[in-house]
Amino acid sequence: MTQPILQYFGQVIHHDAPQPKPSNTGPGRCTLVATGPGETRALGASAMTAIQAATMLMVDDRVSGSVVALAKPGARVIHVGRRGSGVATPQAFVENLILMAVREGEQVVHLQASDPLATSRGREERSRLQAAGVDVGSISGSPGAP
Repeated sequence: MTQPILQYFGQVIHHDAPQPKPSNTGPGRCTLVATGPGETRALGASAMTAIQAATMLMVDDRVSGSVVALAKPGARVIHVGRRGSGVATPQAFVENLILMAVREGEQVVHLQASDPLATSRGREERSRLQAAGVDVGSISGSPGAP
């Protein structure tokens, strides 16, 4: 994947720290995380742990910046998703990027404002990644969500 594709489909944000290579050489993992209403205080402990352990965050547009700010230094943050009537990142691109990262040993978290398993897009993403051999987990809802 080349940098121009990432710049076209999503904005890549780098923290100040250099980006480390994943520490493990085996396959990584992907976790689909519902962020709820967007406030960090509404996130459950499992969601916070997953975000802080991620080496790569895929972030849908409706996810709050305060949630993204929880990422550890050096984690790659890639914004994907719908932008109203504007450019949208194709689902196949998102899935392929996750698949490539997991195969390189990355710990990927896909942050979604809604419950990933309550939407057809989230269920399809999980099914396709599992069919490709990816270890996929999900953290649905949040304690503070209405």
